[in-house]
Amino acid sequence: MTRKAELVLIAASVLILGLLAYLASTGRFSRTGPVNRVVEIPESSLPQGFPSDVPIEAGAKILKNYTATSPSGRVQATREFESSRSVGENFSLYRSFLSQSGWKLLYELDDARSPSYKAVFGRNAAGVLNVSIRAGAAPDTSIVDVSFLPSGS
Repeated sequence: MTRKAELVLIAASVLILGLLAYLASTGRFSRTGPVNRVVEIPESSLPQGFPSDVPIEAGAKILKNYTATSPSGRVQATREFESSRSVGENFSLYRSFLSQSGWKLLYELDDARSPSYKAVFGRNAAGVLNVSIRAGAAPDTSIVDVSFLPSGS
C-alpha cells in the first residue's frame, strides 16, 4: 500500500468513525447488529484518552464531548466547540500546534475554493488527531471538531 493510500485510509477511517458516533449519539439511525457505544462526558472534563495539550479555546461553548467505542474495541475521543475565531485562524492555529508539538502532518484540507471548511490530521506515537473546522452561524466564527484515535486502540 502506498503512503498516500495509507493516509487516505486513515483519514477516511477517522471521519467514518466520527460520523457513526455522531449519528448513533443523535439517534438518527437504527440498525440491528453492533453499533458504536457513545459515552457523553461532562463539558468540564476532557474525554478519556484525549490529549491534554491540544488547544481548546478558553471560554468556548462545548457542543459535543464524548468517547465512542466501536464493536471491535477501538476508542475515539472527541471534543467539538464553538469558536470566536474564523475557519482560517483555527486552521493556522491547529496546523502550527501539530507541527510544533512533534506531530507528523498526515493530511491537510486547505482549499481556497472551499473557505468554509478546513481540516488537518496529524500522528504521533500516541495516535492520530483529526481537526475539522467549519464555518459557524455568525460571521468569522467556526465550529471546531477535534477527534483523537489512540494507536493500537
